[in-house]
Amino acid sequence: MPLSYLEPEGATVKIALRRAQATGSASRGSIVINPGGPGVSGTGIVESVDALVPKAIRKSYDIVGVDPRGVGNSTPLLCLTAKQVQQLSAAPAKGKASAESQLAPASAVALGCKTIGGALVGEVGTPNAARDLDIVRAVLGEERLNYLGISYGTYLGAVYAQLFPTRVGRTLLDAGLSPSVDMIGWGRAQVSGFQGAFKRWASGCSTRATCSLPGTSAAVQRRVIDLLAELRKHPLPVQGAKPVDDGELQGLLQGLLPIGVGMWAGIDALISAAEAGDSRTIRAMSKSLDDADGTPPANLLSVNAGVNCYDRPTASTPAAVLARASQWEKISPIFGRSMAVTTYMCANWPVRQGGAIAEVTSATEQPILLIGGTKDPLTPYSWTQELARAFTHSRVLTFDGEGHGALGKGSACIDRAVTRYFLDEQLPAAGSRCR
Repeated sequence: MPLSYLEPEGATVKIALRRAQATGSASRGSIVINPGGPGVSGTGIVESVDALVPKAIRKSYDIVGVDPRGVGNSTPLLCLTAKQVQQLSAAPAKGKASAESQLAPASAVALGCKTIGGALVGEVGTPNAARDLDIVRAVLGEERLNYLGISYGTYLGAVYAQLFPTRVGRTLLDAGLSPSVDMIGWGRAQVSGFQGAFKRWASGCSTRATCSLPGTSAAVQRRVIDLLAELRKHPLPVQGAKPVDDGELQGLLQGLLPIGVGMWAGIDALISAAEAGDSRTIRAMSKSLDDADGTPPANLLSVNAGVNCYDRPTASTPAAVLARASQWEKISPIFGRSMAVTTYMCANWPVRQGGAIAEVTSATEQPILLIGGTKDPLTPYSWTQELARAFTHSRVLTFDGEGHGALGKGSACIDRAVTRYFLDEQLPAAGSRCR
């Protein structure tokens, strides 16, 4: 692929694909999948695609995972050292710490992309990733791109539909990402979403045999907050490695809550391990979560910042970020401060500073199916509704379930609707809901 589509004969980037062939005797073609992030590996998700895509679709279609430019097995974007990744995973300093020290890890991402990121930093945005998808479509021999996008992948699919409206095939967008929100609005919505998911986990604690914390929902929440404070003062030692601190526990909660109810017992085990001072179990869970993304942490964080700061330029001053951290900490004592500090990543981005976020609208005649979850901590239901308005012909299917995204959550209702769409191009009735 060309590095820059303004210079198609110039430097190139590699785009990695991985195909899972249809399980039936004859394939109807390919469905290209993007699992989100930005920065999560599409080739990696193919390994577990049977848990995500209904059997009837797997029987009829090849599933093709793509690592977008900058990601994984494609030409990678790397702006961070291993030490900087560790610093980013730590809980941000507060209190009397200077603004510079509190924001230094976030600032390091922009500085690294400026100094070692290379030309790819300015070419990694979603419009170019969408242009790459059209070349993938042609390489696969498809007249239209059949597509399944999750989370950020919904925005990538919408941008593709804007750029190539006549080449849009059957397109499913699960857990829609707002096409207009900046990084501050994105973070604020997720702080509220995570706090809601955390409260729901805590509320069910007394009914689960796996949960070791006694008392009311409020008492459970307070105990977890106290655990984090204890780990900040006294991290758990790990032989030959970085100790387990409050930042690691908070990051695990942030990674596990979006999986949904099926992970609540796992969160129970995590908290029990923290209570018992069991650093080995906590570290093993961290490694498992990192491996599940399919992208090395330094690469994932670099791409996540690189794409988002390009797509959604967001100005911030140190004073505004620290004020935001104090405000968001009141909304969520666990997630508010760290998520506010990450909004500083784009403040000194080396390319595309300032300017409006590009409007997304598509003239495609292809009916688009979107799924939005009412208890999604990462992408509020209203974002799916907003994204649906980018299309002339779209239908929103509501998922009344816990967690980020509806696919792979064990809902037979969702599986039936998705299967009918891809096999028969049949949209669910307006106002349809699934559990």
